[in-house]
Amino acid sequence: MAEDERPAPSAERAEISAAIILGVAGLLSAWAAFQAALWGGEQATAYAEAGTLQTEAARKDTEAGQLRAGRLAVVHAWLEAASRNDQVRMLFYERHMPVDQRQTFRDWKARLPADMSRAKPRAEPLELPDIRVPAERQAKELRKQAESRLRDGQESNRIGDRFTFVTVLLSLVLFLAGISQLMKNIRIRQAVLLISTLLLLASTAYLVTLPTV
Repeated sequence: MAEDERPAPSAERAEISAAIILGVAGLLSAWAAFQAALWGGEQATAYAEAGTLQTEAARKDTEAGQLRAGRLAVVHAWLEAASRNDQVRMLFYERHMPVDQRQTFRDWKARLPADMSRAKPRAEPLELPDIRVPAERQAKELRKQAESRLRDGQESNRIGDRFTFVTVLLSLVLFLAGISQLMKNIRIRQAVLLISTLLLLASTAYLVTLPTV
């Protein structure tokens, strides 16, 4: 009687195969979901850092604008004094020119007429391309860093999406392996297990190509 109740060898193999598939797919699904969550964290961190860098770059831009305006104001004041040939005020403004701008100012001054009270300058200060401040370079570098971190966040998002896709595929494997046990027809059960096995192999092959945190 016990021997009559014992399932056929093909049915036993199907049950063992289903158990193996369910176990492997379950482990891989958990691992893929874990990696998707980690990459989501990497994405959030990168976006947060990009936002902070953008804010700092904007602050540096504002600082650069203020410093540039101050330097140009000194140049305008010098021009006004030069137009009156006020040597005392001219010397005063030259001494108050920022140290890193003095050579540029001297080069520009050398191109002007000797007596500014009788002639107009050949170039307007606002057209000088080399009146710059360190904050401008800092702002530019900060924007580059922000763009880099933004790209890092976008890449983390793409990788996380791929892990999520693998999780969906593995969930389908779990579903197929699970319902196969409810099928009475051994051929149909084996066909479903074959499909789930192929999906499991494809998911595993794709999973091992993805970078991990």
